[in-house]
Amino acid sequence: MTRETIIFGQGFCADEIRRRLDAFGCPVATAIAHRNTQGSGQKAPEPEAQVYFVYDRLLACSGSSGDLTLLASVEGKIVQRKAAAVILTGEGDREPDFAAYGLSGGGAVMSLGELRSLSDSAEKMAAKLKGVKRVAFLTGVAREKVPAVCEEVMRMAMRLQSENGMQTFIYTRNLKVAGWGLEALYRETRMAGVVYIKLSQPMPEITIEDGRPVITCQDDISHETFRLRPDLTVVDETLMPPAGLDELAAVFQIQRDEQGFAQSDNVHRLTVATNRHGILAAGPVRSALVAGRHDQRLDAANAAAAVLGEVLGKKVVAEDAAEIDTGQCVRCLTCYRLCPYRAVVLRDEQPVVDPLVCERCGICAAECPALAIRLPGFERSSIGDDIAQGRSADPQAEAPFIVAFCCGRSAAPAARLASMMGRRLPARLKIIEVPCAGSVSREFILEAFTRGADGVMVLTCHTGNCHSEKGNRHARSRAAEIRSLLPLVGIDKERLTTATLASNMGAEFARLVDSFSAELEKRATRTGSAVGSETA
Repeated sequence: MTRETIIFGQGFCADEIRRRLDAFGCPVATAIAHRNTQGSGQKAPEPEAQVYFVYDRLLACSGSSGDLTLLASVEGKIVQRKAAAVILTGEGDREPDFAAYGLSGGGAVMSLGELRSLSDSAEKMAAKLKGVKRVAFLTGVAREKVPAVCEEVMRMAMRLQSENGMQTFIYTRNLKVAGWGLEALYRETRMAGVVYIKLSQPMPEITIEDGRPVITCQDDISHETFRLRPDLTVVDETLMPPAGLDELAAVFQIQRDEQGFAQSDNVHRLTVATNRHGILAAGPVRSALVAGRHDQRLDAANAAAAVLGEVLGKKVVAEDAAEIDTGQCVRCLTCYRLCPYRAVVLRDEQPVVDPLVCERCGICAAECPALAIRLPGFERSSIGDDIAQGRSADPQAEAPFIVAFCCGRSAAPAARLASMMGRRLPARLKIIEVPCAGSVSREFILEAFTRGADGVMVLTCHTGNCHSEKGNRHARSRAAEIRSLLPLVGIDKERLTTATLASNMGAEFARLVDSFSAELEKRATRTGSAVGSETA
């Protein structure tokens, strides 16, 4: 491969990724926004030291893994740069939590970052902390903290305790020690003499006396009230996404989590994937949980492995990718806006599906207002035939005929698990396995009723667990819309239901369909209508 991998961001994780890719002979370029070198004392990069991609503004990114095209403004010109992959990384920003504790920095109050900067020089630390004998750390009291912040607090407390002869106190609610070696570090700090004060709600009372905070609280373990007037109070920090990530995320069209980090809160994205093929996120830019060196090193290894595996591996064209009928398409661009993988691209102002990127979630086909998109194997006619065969397959006409649209990653495996567990399922349950619940269109639901279903179920992934990010939400929204309209055509709205399942919930699947079947029978008895018959 001759195309390079472009890394956006600098720092420990970026260096690790570069080192690993260099070892395999993969060309790497470091992207730097030209404005970041202006007025900051930072020198422009030396081309001979590394390969750099210096730009004024990033404009667009198209393509997928192995064949990405970046457009950028460079010195007033639009330039094009090809890449095999893009990796977003870099150091996250930090925001001191002074306000959360009703404090302000300066004097006897310092942020964790300020103390960390002093630790680089023993002389600076000794001069700044001259006369300080007791130091209190506030961490995870006002807000929960990630393991990396807790690690910094413990290391700084132990250093002041052991090397500087100070008595240190750590006030905390939930000390996060899930990171590499943090349990051992906690025990080591205790042995060194660091005092931990475990708190619960409410917040400790913090007042100011003679310019110094006074902390009053009750310890949860001893139930004793402690009043401490430390010489120095150190306030923890909240990890934030790196500056400039907003702009990059908009250009690369990646989905982010609620805090704004570069990877959405989706288990299917782990470890370093985003919703776009060929765009990876690693280190603190990916999540606040990846701030420790050990975690960053793991991310670097995973990012390099992804480049070597997915990007450099043999690309396979999906023969069953979604297809757009250009003659029927009205170019409303609904598919272009909704595709979570950016598989729909514009060519000569016409939306087409890139088969190298399509994940067959079916969201585009289900939402297309012109019905111009076809997902091979899941057309309305084939779904209708499948339902009809299911209706006639079992002679037990007394049982309600139920059509259950099941996500192939959650509800369908749960159904198989229920059978393996020996759970008895309704006699006339027809399971339609779909690649994603997002592919269950309004037409599919109405087709099920047209084909004689007594009840229809749309079973999706849990919220936050959908491979396609929002396919489950789209499905539930469509079902709710159809449910509100059913009474207009004389169908009881309770004959359509939705629920969420995980793939390991076999027993729950069985209980869910049994309950729905029983409810349909009760309603049929109350209304005097028949279930399970051809005239239902």
